[in-house]
Amino acid sequence: MIDLSKLNYNSGYGWYDASTSFKGKTIYAYVSGKTGESLPDLTARVNKTIAGLDANLDAILAFCVEELLEDKNADWVNDAHPTVTEDEFKRSLTLGALRFQPDRSLLLTFTDGGLFWGHWVMVKLSEDYTPTQAYLEG
Repeated sequence: MIDLSKLNYNSGYGWYDASTSFKGKTIYAYVSGKTGESLPDLTARVNKTIAGLDANLDAILAFCVEELLEDKNADWVNDAHPTVTEDEFKRSLTLGALRFQPDRSLLLTFTDGGLFWGHWVMVKLSEDYTPTQAYLEG
């Protein structure tokens, strides 16, 4: 459980940051302090989201497959990076960070496991954890 009152606050950016454990791995949370929410409400939303991700991770990864697998297997293939199956694609993605945006949307950052040669896989979620966009960054 994350307590934002005990986290780092970067006043220049208006973000809180912390790390926590998710499925046995360390993930980072970057939380905008500009959502208009009180600190206790913001803290509750962050913790609810982390708990909710556990129940929705399979659907989020399936969305990534739907949005990005065809591009990976068409444009990101060479001798060192062969084509992959849906299951291999899902297993390659590892959640690295949660970004709670000022507009209350959530942006997930996944490491790509080499699928896209070290780029981040970004997934934008609605407040009910429904993925709305998946794209590469970095």
